Amino acid sequence: VRLPVLGRLGQRVSWLVFAGLLVIAAVVNLALVSPTTNLSGTVLAAILVGIAGATFDIVIDAYRIETLKPYQLGVGSGMAQYGYRIGNVAAASLALVLASRIGWSGAYAACAMFALPAMLTGLLMGEPERHREPTTKRGIGEIVGSIVGPFAEFFRRQGAAIILVFILVHKIGDTLGQIVLRLMLNDLGFSNDEIALYDVGVGFWAYLVGIFIGGVVYARLGLKRSVLISLVLMAVSNASFALLAGAGHSNAGLAAAIGFENIASGIGGVTVIAYFSALCDLRYTAAGVIDRSIGSAGFEGPGDARNGDAA
Repeated sequence: VRLPVLGRLGQRVSWLVFAGLLVIAAVVNLALVSPTTNLSGTVLAAILVGIAGATFDIVIDAYRIETLKPYQLGVGSGMAQYGYRIGNVAAASLALVLASRIGWSGAYAACAMFALPAMLTGLLMGEPERHREPTTKRGIGEIVGSIVGPFAEFFRRQGAAIILVFILVHKIGDTLGQIVLRLMLNDLGFSNDEIALYDVGVGFWAYLVGIFIGGVVYARLGLKRSVLISLVLMAVSNASFALLAGAGHSNAGLAAAIGFENIASGIGGVTVIAYFSALCDLRYTAAGVIDRSIGSAGFEGPGDARNGDAA
């Protein structure tokens, strides 16, 4: 869909700027609402942040896929993972620093500015070359076709049903494990300080190492073999917590389990997302990213479930 006014920047760049402005507006709006005096308004504002953030994420991924060549998808996925993890920590740290000085509303509003780098990148780099097409007026039929077409194209592929099942279920086991992990750590007698220390001190750096290894594995072994290896590693990494449960309270065991899990997740975050990116038809990149985003939602970081519980 071509945006009015902004559409002259190009389809991807215009949507990148538009979605970024939506994120900034939604986050600032949430910062201005008080949950103690207006709970329903806070809920609505949080929903708007989720919608704007998801739109921004889809457009960024579509822009990345269309800009990179196929052999660059592995490195591109790795850089995206690096950006996400480092940006996540930077935003959280900035919020804590600002909150003690200007309050949580001001700190939250300030974090909205983290949407600017992606917008500026799109404006400086311009529209992906392969996506520049002459714009024509479209009727209702063409608009409906542009929505239905991507999904029809996907299901015409050989093995589409198997691929869809893989996208939807490949992270279920890992996600369910993270839900019960905090309960297990509490039963083993680990304190919140110990969990935070090893999750951040070990897990964060191990995840960054895993991203680097994932890029190397993808470049050396290719798409299919690297995906298979990463899935095996992620499955085995969950077993490391089973060993920890059998061993009992052990700081060294917790550090090893978290480190191994984060390395495996970092490798998977590169190879599996590169695989999903390769599945996208460049004519319908944004719609393809929606399917991929549903399946890769678990790759925002293995420590998030624990951190959410601790908070």
